[in-house]
Amino acid sequence: MLEYMRITYMPPAWRSASERVGDWVEIWQRYSQLEAAEQASRCITCNDRPCQTSCPLGQDPPEWLRAAAEGRLEDAHHLAFPLSPMYGYLGKLCPQDEGLCQTGCTVHRVTEAAGMEEYNTIGIGAGEADIWENAVKAGKIYWKSPPRKTGKFVGVIGAGIAATYAAISLMQEGHDVTMIDPHDGIGGLIRYGIPDFKAQKNDLDVVQNGMVGAGIHFKFGHIVIPHGHDTRSWRDAFNDKPESFRQAALTPIPFADLLNKYDAVLDASGAYKPNQITYTENQPIEGYGHVVQAMDFLTSYNKMVRFAGVNVSQEEGGRYVPPQHRVAGKRIVIIGAGGDTGQDCIRTALRAGASEVTCLHRSDVMRAAKKEVKAAHQESDALLAAGAGKGMEFSFSVHPIKIEKVGDEYIVYVQKNDGSVDRIHTDLVVSAVGFKNENKNPGDFARKWGVPDLQVFDGTSTSIANLFVGGDASLGASLLVRAGTHARQGADVIDAYLRMRVPSRKRMVQETLRSHNLLSAA
Repeated sequence: MLEYMRITYMPPAWRSASERVGDWVEIWQRYSQLEAAEQASRCITCNDRPCQTSCPLGQDPPEWLRAAAEGRLEDAHHLAFPLSPMYGYLGKLCPQDEGLCQTGCTVHRVTEAAGMEEYNTIGIGAGEADIWENAVKAGKIYWKSPPRKTGKFVGVIGAGIAATYAAISLMQEGHDVTMIDPHDGIGGLIRYGIPDFKAQKNDLDVVQNGMVGAGIHFKFGHIVIPHGHDTRSWRDAFNDKPESFRQAALTPIPFADLLNKYDAVLDASGAYKPNQITYTENQPIEGYGHVVQAMDFLTSYNKMVRFAGVNVSQEEGGRYVPPQHRVAGKRIVIIGAGGDTGQDCIRTALRAGASEVTCLHRSDVMRAAKKEVKAAHQESDALLAAGAGKGMEFSFSVHPIKIEKVGDEYIVYVQKNDGSVDRIHTDLVVSAVGFKNENKNPGDFARKWGVPDLQVFDGTSTSIANLFVGGDASLGASLLVRAGTHARQGADVIDAYLRMRVPSRKRMVQETLRSHNLLSAA
């Protein structure tokens, strides 16, 4: 019962900063089998389960931690897997100790109140990651096809964590599911937005293979285009989306065709539309067109790692990165560097050989997870100690007001709180000021899909009977665990809808499609 006092809390150690800043391998070191069991045994299995109520998915960590402590790793996997099909990634990427399960943990609250910092909390995230690694090695990432099929067909727009959780849930209810995504595999933000040094992507292919085995279909390299856009000029509809959406050789699918083909459609396409760097509330700063969006920058380097490997050299890696994103030997300014995406850009630039990384943040408060900020500082210090560039430099409470291109360089004009203006000379400017919620204001969702009067009700259902929305497409950019939870709940709504009496359901679909001028003549 008091193992948490006998055994000190020990989060997974990080590889040395000097080593890890030279590659793209995950920074964490794995527990030994004994260490993993000991850390899991620290859970006191309390009755009120505050860790469970602090988890949006409602995971029950004490149950699978107890199994792990007893060496029953397969049982632990089967306890964690049903609610969270990608729990290993959440173990690595969730900020568990910043408002989630490890913050709610009884041990954390008791030891924090008593000033017993060495006992701190239970390593729930590290436990998840360890159990997942063992399950992958043992070939346990798979799903069984349901014994009976409903004969209903569901199209899911997207292949990120929200789309994946919803697709698996709908498949298990017996529906035939097809996922549609512009990329070349599942994962969404995890695959191309989050760097491999935080979570390597090999396991995404394992999950995808398991989904294929269970009967889920994929249309990769396809993109759903808003209503009213010709399939030959559809790229005009994505001028404010990442370059990867606009430049790839994608097959367009008209929005109306999707709604007329499938019994239900779930928009789980995420939140990729970037916020603008503004001087006034709605006015972009002068020279905004010169910036590179954070998601484009990160995607370039994540694709490099996907095709060239985690140990690719700077010289070799540059061949896989578009010229406008290459930073080896160059200066880079990152605007909005205080959030998690900004920290990802910083650490990517350091690994890619940037000679100088200038980080601008409008407030004096860092929103990024503390562990991410700590890792970035360590890696910058390691490069400075090795004489490899100037590392990174932060400027807080500053406001970019103009970006000017002069010859081969850019000048970023930055206003301080006292009204004075500094000029920063750089070779590349990256914007990491977050992503828009395309369902925040009335009319946003209608504009997204080019359908006037299209509305969202209760965050999931819409004014088109067979169209639903889930994850970040509804919530705006949020934590992975919240996106997955919302999409699973959306899948339950879709399942209930598909089990309605057929005449009533079909009549609702036809009436609402007709009212929005989307009904096919066929």
